Order: sequence, then structure tokens, then C-alpha cells
Amino acid sequence: MTTQTIITHVGTSTLATLHAIPACGGFVRRLETTFATGDPPDTDVVRSVTDLIAERDRIWNRWSGTTAQDRRKRRQALPAELASLSLLNLHATDQVVLLHSQTPDGRFCARVLAGLLTREGATVQDFPTCAKERLKLVEVQGLRAASDHTSTTQITTAETFVREGLVYYVHEVWKIYHEANRGDKLVFNVTGGYKGMIPIARDVAMLLAAAHRSENPDFVCELCYLYEESRELIIYGSLPMTFTFERLLKDDLTKAALPHGTPAATSHLKEHPEWRPYFEAVPHQPQYHQRTALGEVMLALYAKLKPTW
Repeated sequence: MTTQTIITHVGTSTLATLHAIPACGGFVRRLETTFATGDPPDTDVVRSVTDLIAERDRIWNRWSGTTAQDRRKRRQALPAELASLSLLNLHATDQVVLLHSQTPDGRFCARVLAGLLTREGATVQDFPTCAKERLKLVEVQGLRAASDHTSTTQITTAETFVREGLVYYVHEVWKIYHEANRGDKLVFNVTGGYKGMIPIARDVAMLLAAAHRSENPDFVCELCYLYEESRELIIYGSLPMTFTFERLLKDDLTKAALPHGTPAATSHLKEHPEWRPYFEAVPHQPQYHQRTALGEVMLALYAKLKPTW
């Protein structure tokens, strides 16, 4: 049996699920006030929310029918991450990785989802379950949103999101990938989480599928998404493509270390204008070039795909 490792992007749909439970509106507002302080709720609050959602799902299962439409309605009542996991047919050997943002609400939602996935005695039809030893929570450093709407904060956050968040994401995905065995399936479950992560997840999934196609032809890498009104997952399979990596680009990216930059990239950029998104002139020193945020991500990919260069 093929073992699945499901990289699940965690968002805040757990809070939306709470909003839909009668008499929980005030509870959610108190949670959001707590998040604003920068501190996540304590363990008792996480347990209470987990129990509330689990009990609601038990009630739905008890009173609803068994048709495809009934099951779809039950999925819509769940957090988005669980809804998509319910369609991936989890087995006891499968691993679920919950990737969440570096924010109080991201940590909180990931902990609630972990509790729901691993709770004992789960007998609800279609509800996904995972053994505790097969579940992993990973916080993506740098993946966070601005706490206010000033232009300075937004610019800083956008830089952090790409320069730190996406680079850390690449590192974490590669760890997961190298733990996989021949013939395994790696699934990027992007239904929940930051929508801005979907493009990079798709790019990384394609790179992984192509990087070792000849070395590990049995390895399957897919990206899936569950649209809220859909009855089935949208699966994006691997494209039949290969990638060409330039040693010179890797060298320039390596030398363009902040804050000094490199003069070499200046002439190389004239020969390779397609590299321009990866470099930017050092302020007040236009003869030197440093990595852009996208350059940081590209260098991280090089380090994984071509570590001996």
C-alpha cells in the first residue's frame, strides 16, 4: 500500500467553524482579543474548542443522511483542512504534517486540528483520523501577517513573508520529502492556509516531481484543493517537465550575500536578463547586486536540488 505524506496548509477556517456554532460568537470574539495580544489561548481553551467542534460533528452525523449531498454538507461544516483530508482516504500508515503560520491564531488552529485528528474514539463517518505518532506540527518562521495597516509594516511584512517565510517553507518541505520512501506519495493539501502560499507550493511540488524522476520513478507528488461547493478534490498532478539549473546563477546568488553584494552579477545580468527578478542593486552602490526576496527562495531551491555545486 502506498504511504501518503500530506503537507496540509493550516489557515483560520477553524475559527469560521466556531462562528457557525450557535452561542459561540462571544467565544470567538474573546479568542480574537486574545490573539491580538500576541499570546495563544492556553491548553484548556484549545481542548474546549476541540470538544465543541467534535460534538457538533457527532450531532451532524447522527441526524443527517448518507447521500453524497449529506456528506458534502457535513464536510462544509468542518474546518477546510479536515474537509479536504476526509477525501484523501487516510490510512494508519499515512503521515499528516500541519504547516501553520508564525501567528497566535495559526498556532491555535493547528493545535485544534491536531486534537481533532488524533482524538480517541472517533467514529464519525468520513471524519479523518491520524495516529499521534504520524502527526507533525510545523511552524513556518516568517509566515505572518501585518498587525496594522501602515505602509511601513506592510512592506516589511511582505519582505519577511517571501525572504524568510518562503525560504523556511522550502527547507521544511525538503525535510519531509527526504523522509519519504520509494513509491510514496507526497500530497500538498492547500485547501486551508494563506492563499499566497499556493503558487510556491505548486512550484515546489513541480520541482520535487521533476528533480528525481529518473532516480525514483515511483514517487508521486500532487497538489490538491477542495473548492467549498465541490464534491471531490481538485487534483493537480505532476507535469512532464525537466528543469535546467545554471551553475553561474548559483554562484552569483551565493556571492550576493547581504550587505556586501557582488559586482559579478552586473555583467552577468546583461547576458541573462531572465535572472533580473533574483537580483537588485545595493542602495547607494549600484555597481553591487544583492539577492531579492525571490533570489533568496531560488538559492534555497538550489541548495536542495544541487547541494554539491
